[in-house]
Amino acid sequence: MSSWTCDNCFNDYLPFPKLTKEQLRLSSEGKDVSYGDHISFAPSFTVQTLLDRMPKDLGDPSDTFLSDTISSKYNTASDFLASKLPKDSFSMIHLNIASLSAHIVELKQLLALLDHPFTIIGIIETKLQEGVEPLSNINIPGYDFKQTATKSCFGGAGIYIKEGFDYIVRTDLSQSIKNVSESIFLELKRDSRKNLIVGCIYRHHSPISDFLDQYFTDTLHLLQKEKNKISALMGDYNIDLLKVDYDNETFDFYDLLSSNGFKPLIL
Repeated sequence: MSSWTCDNCFNDYLPFPKLTKEQLRLSSEGKDVSYGDHISFAPSFTVQTLLDRMPKDLGDPSDTFLSDTISSKYNTASDFLASKLPKDSFSMIHLNIASLSAHIVELKQLLALLDHPFTIIGIIETKLQEGVEPLSNINIPGYDFKQTATKSCFGGAGIYIKEGFDYIVRTDLSQSIKNVSESIFLELKRDSRKNLIVGCIYRHHSPISDFLDQYFTDTLHLLQKEKNKISALMGDYNIDLLKVDYDNETFDFYDLLSSNGFKPLIL
């Protein structure tokens, strides 16, 4: 006589039957900290797919402007843990958090899950408003927090910097322009190396031209004058680079960055 087994019933007798591959890998790393759905580690495209769709006539003649500088590797949390990155090196992470007060617990859970002492944690869409106290404690032990509040209901930019670093807030580069953008810049002083300027920028869903004319163009020109320093930009610009070959404003944004010597490290 033939015997039949229900897969669903059989799975109930197996260890970890309902775990996803990612959950199983995290369990094997001894991690079971969950993080919010808005903090996603699952991109819907690959870097090469996006590179293939970028117009070939941009950048230098050998077409290496993008391909030779982008070193993105999209990691799941378990991938990140398995990579065993050195914990004594300089590192940055950036997130659009959609309200820092509402999601500070999930941010702390994510940092605990990744278990890495990031030097810089860039946060945009903090929704922290001028003159309004946060609804929750947004401090992270071991970090200083500097921010530029938003003058609207959305946006806002902040940077957590690990304690012990010698830095100043670059008020000449940090601005809040209502319904256009918010930005926060820090300059890290390094005795034996060039100072590092780190910026975190959020652009509202207003015309790209407003963002370029009212803030970004002048800011990049100021950074260009800092010849003896290194600059790094984090942020959410709400600009789709796939439109760069047919949308004039998108091209202007890309052209402005590239003409000032900035190249994307991630897409």
